[in-house]
Formats: sequence, C-alpha cells, structure tokens
Amino acid sequence: MDLDFTTALVLTALILGVGHLLAAAIWPYKACKSCSGGKKRSPSARYWRSCRVCGGSGKQLRFGRHVLDWMRAHRR
Repeated sequence: MDLDFTTALVLTALILGVGHLLAAAIWPYKACKSCSGGKKRSPSARYWRSCRVCGGSGKQLRFGRHVLDWMRAHRR
C-alpha cells in the first residue's frame, strides 16, 4: 500500500481531529488563560476580584467541546 504525501497528511489531520474531539468529550474544561485558573488581584493589589473571562471559576470550555455542543444542537 503506497500512500502519497497528501493522503498521509489528510489522514493524520483526521486522526488528530478525532482525537481532539474525543479528548474534549472526556475533559471539557481547560484552565483560564486570563487568570491561570485562579482569581486576579485588583490594580491596587489590595483586593481580590473574580476574573471577567471565566467568572472566577478558573475554567473555560475547550474549542472541541464548543464544536461537540454545536453538533448536538444542530443534529437532525
């Protein structure tokens, strides 16, 4: 079986994409990039405040999980 470069590239991308969606189904959350999974200090550094990106939970949905949720919502 002789595969050319383009076929191998497409198969690799397909396998990686399916693997990413599977990982997003198992582990739907990642650490928030803005606050690194924790709370943020205010500019005066005296008070703590919740992160405005994640709301203080420290978690964000992965891109693959957004795709899976979209696929579920638009399934016929």
